[in-house]
Amino acid sequence: MSQYLISRIECATRISVHADSEIEALDGESLLKSVLWINHKTGERTNLAVGTVFVMIGAEPNSGWLFGTVALNKKGFVLTGGSRGFENSPYATSVPGIFAVGDVRANSVKRVASAVGEGSVVISDIHRYLADHRSRYPVDPNSTLAVLQAASVSA
Repeated sequence: MSQYLISRIECATRISVHADSEIEALDGESLLKSVLWINHKTGERTNLAVGTVFVMIGAEPNSGWLFGTVALNKKGFVLTGGSRGFENSPYATSVPGIFAVGDVRANSVKRVASAVGEGSVVISDIHRYLADHRSRYPVDPNSTLAVLQAASVSA
């Protein structure tokens, strides 16, 4: 999160920040009436009448499972594009055939709309990668892929 946004939130009188907390329950029928959360540092549970909730997630990438596979920056975000990418794609990682989009990508915009857009754009990169590499992997002779490969060779 940018320092600008942090400062704006800290100065806002109508915003309460509850760090180290997890929402346990949201209550209300057609509208939100109250929220129950727990502070994981103190163990204190709070139930408060609240009409609006904004949840800040994605500031820390859930990329630990990629450690040792693709290049990550020191914060754990996946490095993509440029000299890190294996081809001319802003979403290519340091490993051929693995792409990253959205908040997990280093230097991404960190907005849902951007992540959705990146996901739709990377599809063409994935199709191109698969088309360029489809003959490098063994194929079951009775599979659809084998028929398609045979048809493209004879064409």
